[in-house]
Formats: sequence, C-alpha cells, structure tokens
Amino acid sequence: MTPASSPDAVLADFREAAAAADRAEEEYRRDHARRLEELARERTFAYRRFNLVREMLTYAQAVEAPDGAANAALAAVRRELNWDDDTPVRTAILGRLEPVAAAVAAIALPGEPTEVDPGAELGPALAAFESWHLAEYGAPFWALFDVYVPERPVVDF
Repeated sequence: MTPASSPDAVLADFREAAAAADRAEEEYRRDHARRLEELARERTFAYRRFNLVREMLTYAQAVEAPDGAANAALAAVRRELNWDDDTPVRTAILGRLEPVAAAVAAIALPGEPTEVDPGAELGPALAAFESWHLAEYGAPFWALFDVYVPERPVVDF
C-alpha cells in the first residue's frame, strides 16, 4: 500500500507546474518582443533605404550631365540628413557613398549600353557601404536618420 499524498504536497506540485508555465510564457513574450523589435527595425531601415535611393534618383535625373548626376545624388543624401556643413566623418561617409551615387547616376541617366546592368550594381554597392559604416562606426548608417533635427525658425526682419 502506498502512502497517500498530503494536500500540501499535491498543491506544491500544481503550484510548481503553474510557475513553470508562467516562466515559459514570460520567456516567449521576451523572445517575441525582441523579434518584433528586430522586424520593426528591419522594416524601418528598408523604407529608409527605399526613400533615400528614390531621392538620389530624383536628384540625379534632374541633372542633364552624367558626370554631375553622381554629385546630385550625393546632394540628396546631404539634404536627407540635414548636413549643411562638412565634418571629417561626413566627408568619409559621403566618400564611401560615391560608388552608390555612381550606380544611381548610371540608372538615372543611362549612357551607352554596357554588359553590366547598373541596377545590378546598386544593391551590392549599398550593401558594401552599409557593412563599412557598421564596422567603422559600430552603428547602422540608417540609424543616422533617428537623430531629430529641430526646424530652424524663419525670422523676418
């Protein structure tokens, strides 16, 4: 004959099972929240990427000279980031964006047909730039768009 379990022992088993379920739920919620944050950040960066390339293309298309189209594309970057003046960091970033701007210019103002599709060069050039920025500054390039720049009041004298 086996001894009967005490009410306290039975309740302790159920309490432990409930606590284990609670821990599992909390772990799932933390993992889920973390993954949602990652997906939201990826979405935000994808739209920033899209919007910047669109602006670069718009600026490059407005220039009739192919050699000026890349500079116009870089001007779009400056405008989007509110970079009115140069600093060594900004100069380095814009310098590393030159291959991206060149690819944008080739798409915006196609010249002679070539064996390489300029559109095929844009993605890898942008990915290489993003990798460089992350390695160089320890933060994604797209995080620069997180910085709030207050509007300057217009003063009429």
